[in-house]
Amino acid sequence: MGLTSFLAIVVSLAVVQSAVIPNREGLEPCQVEYSQLVGNLVASEGTGAVSTLWRLVFNKLDLNGDSKVGAAELVINLETANILARSDTEAAYSSVRDLIRVGSNHESKDLDESEFKDTVGATLGRSSSSIEPPYTYLCEYVTMEAREIITSFQNFTRNAVNIKEDLRDLLQESKSPEQALKNIWEGIFKSIDVDGDEEVSLQDITHLHHQYINQNDDGLKVELTAIFQVSSKNDKSSEELSMTTEEFYSNIKSLLYDTDNFIDEIATITQLKGWSSLSQILASSIGDFKSKYQQSLECKHDYEDELIKYLAADKSFSSEYLFTIFDSKKDGVLDYSEISHAVTSTMQLETEFSFSIVAQHQINSFNVDEFSFYLPDRVVDTVTTSNESKLELSRLSTNQQETWNIFCHSVKSIISQFPLNLVVKAEEGDEDVVDISQSIDVIINSSEEDLVVLPDITRLYQKVKEIMDKQEKETTTAAAEDVPTTETIEQEEEEETTPPPTVETTTPLLTTMEMIEDEETTTIEQQAVSEEETTQQQLDTTETSTVVADVITTVGDVIMSTTREEEVESELADLVKSIISDMKEGKEVPASEEEEAEADAEKIAQVDEKEGGEIERELQQLFKMEKN
Repeated sequence: MGLTSFLAIVVSLAVVQSAVIPNREGLEPCQVEYSQLVGNLVASEGTGAVSTLWRLVFNKLDLNGDSKVGAAELVINLETANILARSDTEAAYSSVRDLIRVGSNHESKDLDESEFKDTVGATLGRSSSSIEPPYTYLCEYVTMEAREIITSFQNFTRNAVNIKEDLRDLLQESKSPEQALKNIWEGIFKSIDVDGDEEVSLQDITHLHHQYINQNDDGLKVELTAIFQVSSKNDKSSEELSMTTEEFYSNIKSLLYDTDNFIDEIATITQLKGWSSLSQILASSIGDFKSKYQQSLECKHDYEDELIKYLAADKSFSSEYLFTIFDSKKDGVLDYSEISHAVTSTMQLETEFSFSIVAQHQINSFNVDEFSFYLPDRVVDTVTTSNESKLELSRLSTNQQETWNIFCHSVKSIISQFPLNLVVKAEEGDEDVVDISQSIDVIINSSEEDLVVLPDITRLYQKVKEIMDKQEKETTTAAAEDVPTTETIEQEEEEETTPPPTVETTTPLLTTMEMIEDEETTTIEQQAVSEEETTQQQLDTTETSTVVADVITTVGDVIMSTTREEEVESELADLVKSIISDMKEGKEVPASEEEEAEADAEKIAQVDEKEGGEIERELQQLFKMEKN
């Protein structure tokens, strides 16, 4: 409704002297519904929520924002809500004006918030037979607004509880909860900051609403605009409204751990609905983050089990082995396309794999050490000392968690097939040919469990059997040609009574023994060479590990380097402290655990003394829990 229309209605209502407002049927059901709504609100949110309800209803009726409600404002709101017919506005104005004069402590033409609540709220509980017509319309209006307010209230509270529960779940197995929380909130912020501009914008939240809630955003923009306008200090247009990192952390801390004061700052029903929608989007985003993070940790642990199962003491060889499998060009360097192709092929993805962690940092190629930085046995959930330089899963965004998880499963799958997926090749001119001798060694050294899953094991067996049968047949034929016939033996017995020369029998036996000894000697020599190669490989692995450690530091600096402003750090520290305090409230802690926690806090404080700042200096306070 425009200003001109508003003024026209006010003028027309002001000249009304007397009229009869039609009575409104259905007052008693309205009173019952109102009582039930308020009862549910008190049960779920406490008695203080009722005052908030009336404050928000009053603020919506206060069209000119002067903290008072007059007869004209009441009538206009009733008509706008389609409760009062346009033809009845003049009569309604007269009745409402009389109501206001009775309810006002100063017999003025307006009611303040307290007077409005006392006049309308108290009357709704009286017998319907004693209530005059204006109250029937106001009951419907208040009840209508109460439905939306109570729904938003309960959604808001439920979402806050879900967020807290998810945060507790994320910290269950963490050895360093403060550092883990800092990382997790950085990961959550990156997940919500869809466009990566280090601010949470209206467009970011709308995108997440479409992703997690539904595509229908009727009224969502208006609601979100209302809260961004009061939560952000920038002077951007409504299309560009956003929260900075520190504003986001500050609002989240108030929303979760200073809820009463936070709600007291909400001035309108639109703002309440906006915070309810935002809290639902946050709860969905954090729930998704938790799920992806836990999946990443599970894959990391499974991968480490596979290393022990298939490589055992040689698991340090895994990075070189995987690098060789991924390096399809065999040029000693991995590029982004080779990683994408290897993962896509291994996981049988319908679309080409995109490794978001790598893509976002525009890393185009890797050597073995740089590639190892992303392997599951090298990453950690949270670093425990300040001098560690590793990829922290807890700091990754939801999208980064998801793509790393796919990468993790791909390398786990490759390891689980070792050594049957090891293709041994030898260079021969410009062509690659399979090195048969080494490939046979791979099969011979494989366990029965590995061979069972080999798809071509039957064909391999048949091939080997054919070769062995053929060789046996040829050997039998050759031996048969050398065996004397019965006639020849009888003739020899008649002509000679002496036994055949010993040398004729002994010579072929000796030759056979020499062959066996030669084979054993060859086998021993091969084993010696193999042991020598293994020893050299272990030495090479040790040297490589040293280089890997140096290079990881460099890669880690690129990926995890963060230049935080003091305000951001302070807001994040306050949020972390509030979460820890909330988790510790009312918890009994054994003396041994308390002493251990204090020792850990002191150790961390010493390690981070040079760069810790105020956050690390507060750790001892954060760890101290009062015993009930």
